[in-house]
Amino acid sequence: MSQFSLEERLNRLKDKYLSSKNQEFSNVHLSKVKKKKKKLIILEKERCRCRLEREDTKKIDDKIEKLKKELIDVMKEE
Repeated sequence: MSQFSLEERLNRLKDKYLSSKNQEFSNVHLSKVKKKKKKLIILEKERCRCRLEREDTKKIDDKIEKLKKELIDVMKEE
């Protein structure tokens, strides 16, 4: 993966997870969702770094999967 493609992927993830414009959430709810999304982006960055260095990404993939489930649960609370 080139540096450009990594930056492009990260920008898409930021747009997808941090820039969503859903107006049906309260401020408290939005802060929870935003924190989860930021953690998800951090894990995605770490996953990309590990893949570039050809390291095992199984643990990170598991954390990402768990965090995505938590995010879905938080979004369903509203």
